[in-house]
Amino acid sequence: MSELTTAARPYAKAVFEMAQESSALKEWSDQLAAMSAVVASEDSATLLAHPRISKAEKSEIFSDVVGKDLSQGGRNLLMTLGENDRFTLIPEIASIFEGMKAEAEGAVEAQVISAMEMSDKQQAKIAAALQKRLGREVKL
Repeated sequence: MSELTTAARPYAKAVFEMAQESSALKEWSDQLAAMSAVVASEDSATLLAHPRISKAEKSEIFSDVVGKDLSQGGRNLLMTLGENDRFTLIPEIASIFEGMKAEAEGAVEAQVISAMEMSDKQQAKIAAALQKRLGREVKL
């Protein structure tokens, strides 16, 4: 198990429980995706490595960049991660959260690899066959 996964799991679990209690799984999924996109950018890597920018300033900058996509809970998560110098965990937190969300919704994500590009109709047919076989919602 990677160190990132080990460090990210408690955050993901806390976010998932909070999202589930408030029936906001979709909203949190969107927020975590937005945060992940910001952290993954090259500019973010430069910002995170800058020694003269405080943790609080980094948190504020990230919060401003993600902007309107964040709820108060999302801002609180960013502030907590910033205080603990854990911004790099965001993509892993999002990944773990998505796994928990899929399990709670009874869904499974599948990746189809084909030699030729598949039409939407073909993809739908494969998804339907997998759904019938697995008895769960299938996302391709």
